[in-house]
Amino acid sequence: MVITQGSFGTLESISTKTVTTDNSLYQYFLTLIETKPSSEVLDKLHLLLAETEYYPDVEVQKMVKNIVCSPNTKGNCLSFLNNICQICIAYWIVEEDAKSIIYRLLNLFK
Repeated sequence: MVITQGSFGTLESISTKTVTTDNSLYQYFLTLIETKPSSEVLDKLHLLLAETEYYPDVEVQKMVKNIVCSPNTKGNCLSFLNNICQICIAYWIVEEDAKSIIYRLLNLFK
């Protein structure tokens, strides 16, 4: 397995299942960011983070729950959120209304 996202400090602290879940979520969000309007991505991200049980994709729900319930929950969650935000910002920074989009992303964490 190749880990393309530098999302964890050490491999010893996580399971292969967690790495696979983590990478699958990155791919999911990358596809979402590339194919959907930023407002829809933000709405989905908010729903996933704030009301996971209502997220329409059950597989994505399960992947998030696996990260949250992993042995290294705090580190995994922070790394996941950090990398998802970095992906969003890197993609949106070239958009005309980048400041407002990025501001809305940051407001999800208030």
